[in-house]
Amino acid sequence: MTFSSPLLTVCAVIALMAWSLSFWRVFKKSEIVYPQRSVSKRSTTILRVVIFLLGGIAWLLISFSLAGPRESIGHAKSQVEANDIMFVVDLSRSMLAEDFKPNRLEVAKQQILDFIKLHPTDRIGIIVYAEKAFTLLPLTRDLDLISRTVRNQVKPGFLGGGTNIGDAIGLGVARMMHSQAKKRSMILLTDGVSIMGSMSPREAATEASNAGIRIFTIGIGGKKEARIPVNSKYGTRYQILPGGSIDIKTLGLVASLTGGKSFLAQDSSSLSRVFFTIDQMERGKVDAHTRILFKERYLYYLIWGVLILLAVEFMRTSLLRESL
Repeated sequence: MTFSSPLLTVCAVIALMAWSLSFWRVFKKSEIVYPQRSVSKRSTTILRVVIFLLGGIAWLLISFSLAGPRESIGHAKSQVEANDIMFVVDLSRSMLAEDFKPNRLEVAKQQILDFIKLHPTDRIGIIVYAEKAFTLLPLTRDLDLISRTVRNQVKPGFLGGGTNIGDAIGLGVARMMHSQAKKRSMILLTDGVSIMGSMSPREAATEASNAGIRIFTIGIGGKKEARIPVNSKYGTRYQILPGGSIDIKTLGLVASLTGGKSFLAQDSSSLSRVFFTIDQMERGKVDAHTRILFKERYLYYLIWGVLILLAVEFMRTSLLRESL
């Protein structure tokens, strides 16, 4: 047995003390009392002690009830709104194209940061890829850590060249396989065509579908030719990236196989609208913690305490002939 409000017993103890002082007439003024017939002084004293003990028991029962006695009868799981969302971000060199200002990658990062702020209860992870795929951050609810990772560690250069969408999706499936969330999703951002990897995008999407993971694909790129900065011994020069380099067909296939949706963002505002649409589609519940269920017992003790106290007051007036 546990107690929900043990400090409330102090109130009952104070009431017991006040009742005791009243019972023994500690501060009561002198008054005329008619002598009782056929009742000796000793009998009256014994009766008074018995009635006082009964009153003490009544107040102890009331005190016990105010402490909130209760018994555990089981457990129940509470739920909060939550999803598991894995961002899969292309870090190939073409993501530095400047058709988005300042470039595609920086705009994508800002949209991811804005999206994160709208999902404080979600678990979010980050996978980055180019020639190779790498888990930058496993699923977590630590929003500060997620934001710092996106700002400081999502940058190109350490995963080689090229675009390996299949292996990136496969890695995401492996990371989300044992997730407890009702809804599990990937948000894949790319501006290129998958040209390498041990797993094709179609094969990876099939694995995601079998695991119950939806994939939202976002193709990033402007309609016109875009410039990519290239460092050389003569300073920064620019390489022209031909337009239409996004594999729209493959991205659509990946999304349709998993029950997701495919988007094309050709400028910053359209990318913002894409993230808003995905945000509206992503809602679910996940078990957050377990709470204990209790059966309250205070009423049983309270009723007995009050009944005994009423009986005591009746005996004071009828047997002790007290004027209350």
